Amino acid sequence: MFRTMRIAVCIATALPALALRAEDRTFHLDAVGLRYGFGANKSSRHFDSGSVFTEWTLPLDWDVGPFKCFLDLEIAAGGLGDKDGYGAFFETGPILKTHFRTLPVYLQCGLNTGFLTRTDFDSKDLGYPLEFTTYAGLGWDFMSHFSVVYRYQHTSNAGLGSENPGLNMHAFSLSYRF
Repeated sequence: MFRTMRIAVCIATALPALALRAEDRTFHLDAVGLRYGFGANKSSRHFDSGSVFTEWTLPLDWDVGPFKCFLDLEIAAGGLGDKDGYGAFFETGPILKTHFRTLPVYLQCGLNTGFLTRTDFDSKDLGYPLEFTTYAGLGWDFMSHFSVVYRYQHTSNAGLGSENPGLNMHAFSLSYRF
């Protein structure tokens, strides 16, 4: 299932960017924020994470019927761990956002590539420091410069390590948009 989700995210991120014309957007810092996540299933229940992130506007957006689509870049750093302790992580990747023109809500999905400073925890061995996080979520621009986002995310090393149990999390973020 997660392999299918990862493939869908890659297609959703890459094809529209290549197929549709880009409008006038310039590369610039769009938002900064904080994110907190916690385990979403039994095998991930002891994990939590906290991070700071930035979102950068890429010069790609397009209209699809009543929707406005954007491709942005996320860069994040934080901590991931369980009751045994924490390690740091750093990740980056594209975010595809789809806004319905008249509503302050949007859908987002993405694929981040990241590095963990620690992979062996008391409750789970993640197996390899290079990890990939796929996610899908719902955002709400609740004030002129503030957004909240819920996303469901799956982190895996894609079989690169001897262990690859995956980590499923619910994540909530608050961001300030410039």
